[in-house]
Amino acid sequence: MAVGRRGDLRRFHQGVLVRTPAGLLQQELQVALQALLQSHPALRLRLVRSEHEGQAVGLQVVELDDQAGARSLTRVDMSGLQGQGWLGALQAGNEAALGRLDPWSGCMLQAVWYDAGEQEAGRLRLVIHHFAVDGVSWRILLPELQAAWQAARSGQFYQGDTEGTSYGRWARQLAEQAHSASRQQELEYWQAQGESLQQPEALLGLRALDASRDTYASAGSLTVQLAPADTALLLGTAPGVIHGSVNDLLLGALVLALQQWRERRGLGGAGVRIDLESHGREEGRGQDLSRTVGWFTSLFPVHLHAQLSTEQLRQALAGQAALGWH
Repeated sequence: MAVGRRGDLRRFHQGVLVRTPAGLLQQELQVALQALLQSHPALRLRLVRSEHEGQAVGLQVVELDDQAGARSLTRVDMSGLQGQGWLGALQAGNEAALGRLDPWSGCMLQAVWYDAGEQEAGRLRLVIHHFAVDGVSWRILLPELQAAWQAARSGQFYQGDTEGTSYGRWARQLAEQAHSASRQQELEYWQAQGESLQQPEALLGLRALDASRDTYASAGSLTVQLAPADTALLLGTAPGVIHGSVNDLLLGALVLALQQWRERRGLGGAGVRIDLESHGREEGRGQDLSRTVGWFTSLFPVHLHAQLSTEQLRQALAGQAALGWH
């Protein structure tokens, strides 16, 4: 869990920067933020410590008062700033907002309004602690923020959609489901997936990952841009050929490429263990998470196997039927 991470837990966040219209009023933003905090209890969560060890053991929703929206917003005067001055103010405002996040006291959201005056568009920086938000949540929050601001400008208070499954209800149902007979039957399978981490052939590279060396700072990335025709094949045609999903296709390509890489280096091993992430919003019976804000992301181990001969691998990479793709 993220509470086991090293570093400052308070800065564990997601954020966005959006353009704001000229002539925006600070009070309108405060009212709009108040509406978001009222509509989404996840934005008012706080970590609860164990009485004995001081570690986080749960989350509670903080009661909302009528000044919460005002406390969550800071205005920065950008009048007359240009170039590096503007950029420096953006960076300073963002750092200050991160410093105000405090999951232990229930401060999960901070907003910085970069006010460029009545004639110029400004910016709004939203930072939310990751315990309260995920990627899908932003698709809910940003349109609601705009609707709440428009309501405030008209002298109204935005009332969010109260239907659907709340984050708290979903968490309780998930805990109940963990003790169900169907989940208990899956225990042996998931234990086997975890044990696969200890197998030498499951390594992705030449050595096991080392937390002291393999950090975000030392990571690299590779971006490949596909032509429209290739993209259509990847997202449309190919998954149907293998009777699976795009994820299945990408995972299959990973394990086949890994086997080819190992063979070139004379290495053994026929599989790899990876941690696979999903949005975690699979809805159970009677659940509706379409308007629910929170951190639903799930992470689970998968042990992929590829026991192919060199010729079968060559055929598979060439698009032939070695894997039974017809």
